[in-house]
Amino acid sequence: MKKLYAILFALALGAAIALQTFAQISAEQAVWTLNDNNRSDNNSREQAIEVSSKEGNIYVRTPRKIQVTIYTILGQVVTDRTLNPGLSEIKIGTRGIYLVKIEGRTQKVAL
Repeated sequence: MKKLYAILFALALGAAIALQTFAQISAEQAVWTLNDNNRSDNNSREQAIEVSSKEGNIYVRTPRKIQVTIYTILGQVVTDRTLNPGLSEIKIGTRGIYLVKIEGRTQKVAL
């Protein structure tokens, strides 16, 4: 099922190579946040989980202990770990598009 999801996601992206090239050129990566209302804006009263990427690493800032799974665009598990509250750095090293799954929600991240 995870592989099927990854394949459908890859098809939806369409031009994954162009997106990867853009991500490599872009010096600043977007930060996405996650709370009980799915994605949040800065007006949220509750502390949200923040995910960002830079220089081959994925950074996760969380106010509580969470389970994080990172997949390649092909659905292969890169890492599956539990993160403690605070800022965590997950070293990936290889550039590409990754799927970050936190608490049942999935978001793509370009390195």
